Amino acid sequence: MSKLPYRRKLGRIEPVSVDGLGVGGEALSSPVERAREEGGKEEAGQAGARAHRERQLGPLPLLVAAAAAVAAATPRLHLVVNCAGVHADEVRHMDKPEVDNRIVPSRGTHLIFKKGLLKENHGIIVPETEDGRLIFIINYFGHPMAGTTDEVCDKTHFCEPTKAEIDFIIKELRPYFGEDYDFEGNLLSAWAGLRPLVKNKELSAAE
Repeated sequence: MSKLPYRRKLGRIEPVSVDGLGVGGEALSSPVERAREEGGKEEAGQAGARAHRERQLGPLPLLVAAAAAVAAATPRLHLVVNCAGVHADEVRHMDKPEVDNRIVPSRGTHLIFKKGLLKENHGIIVPETEDGRLIFIINYFGHPMAGTTDEVCDKTHFCEPTKAEIDFIIKELRPYFGEDYDFEGNLLSAWAGLRPLVKNKELSAAE
């Protein structure tokens, strides 16, 4: 198969032919080139203006047309998977406004420390903390990452760790790494996220 001998210009692609594919050069010419051949300079100028507008708008007209088609279509679904996380109840209420909320947001905090606390490819799990949960510490891109807490909280888009949660994780790690390690001084970052827990009326918030 031969290469396509084309060169790009503003608003135009030179007509070419493709050997062995049965495609003539006229099939690859641009609207500007065809208008010039068929109608002269005035039609070519109008075609060039349309091509310029299309380049400026990009895929917007196609997206608008696609959105209109989707809005007008009748969906035929066997199953809808609700992956909205802590906002899953809001999606459920779109279908059945009367249903009760069953998602409880829970904040989990993680700490990142400087290198040296753990050997590479090592990790530790503390199976039971003083409140009955567990703590882990693993290597995350070469840095020790420790977590996590489990604090029931409100839904928010600006989830931040609290000092109490940071202190709790450090306190639970000290017995395993000794008092000589400066956890506070080697702390690089602390971050938190919300996890969606499904409510069980028979269990407490901590459970």
